[in-house]
Amino acid sequence: MTAAALPGGVAIDPFGDAQDRRRWGTALAAVLGLHVVAIVIAAQWQTVTPPREEDKAIAVELAPLPVADHLAAAASSPAAAPTPVQPVPQPQPVQEVPRLIERAEVPLPPRPLPPVPVQATPNPAPVPAPVAGVAGNGLASSAGTGRGGPDAGDAGARGGPPGRGREGGGDAAAVWRGRVLAHLERHKRYPAAARLMKREGKVHVSISMDRRGHVLSVSVSRGAGFKPFDTEAIDTVRRADPLPEPPAELAGNTIPLQLPIGFYLPGGR
Repeated sequence: MTAAALPGGVAIDPFGDAQDRRRWGTALAAVLGLHVVAIVIAAQWQTVTPPREEDKAIAVELAPLPVADHLAAAASSPAAAPTPVQPVPQPQPVQEVPRLIERAEVPLPPRPLPPVPVQATPNPAPVPAPVAGVAGNGLASSAGTGRGGPDAGDAGARGGPPGRGREGGGDAAAVWRGRVLAHLERHKRYPAAARLMKREGKVHVSISMDRRGHVLSVSVSRGAGFKPFDTEAIDTVRRADPLPEPPAELAGNTIPLQLPIGFYLPGGR
């Protein structure tokens, strides 16, 4: 390729110098390469086979089954047989071993009550002497009597040996004294502590009463040495109030009297 001549004798090379030629060559090669790649891609795109008919998706609509058919089918199907339950073995009965030896209950004897301390009894006040002499004889005989009980009352009620009348003051006082002893005997109670300990004793009491037999005062003139006896003697006189009225032969509005009250167990004396 020749260079063109311009007017004035200047020659112009259309491709320029060597560097410009290299640039143009590179650009041309790049353009040609791009075209070749585009042609190859187009050819491959056309050669792709279309999808077959059998590969296409088929849409199928399913009609819902009636519920009654399912229920009927479920009812007609036989129910599953239940699993047999194995019987639980019964426990063996426990045999009770009889007691060979039973404890024998031995009743314990009652524990004795502690002795009650005996308080010293004060000396009784001196008994005023009765006006009538026969009254003094009757009171003196009461102090010397041993056991006060029903026998003494009966002896007083009998009035002494036969042949003696009741006109004498001594006989009247003795009869009255026996009646008082019998009256006290009916109201006497044996203390439980003394009965448990098998204690016996006799208490001398001093009594002051009015003309109607009402007890004005009572005290222990000589104790039995066992406090329950002394207490019961006082309580006996108070329970027996009023006492039999004193006879008219005993003068005075206040009648003093000293009596023994005995406490004895059956068969003791």
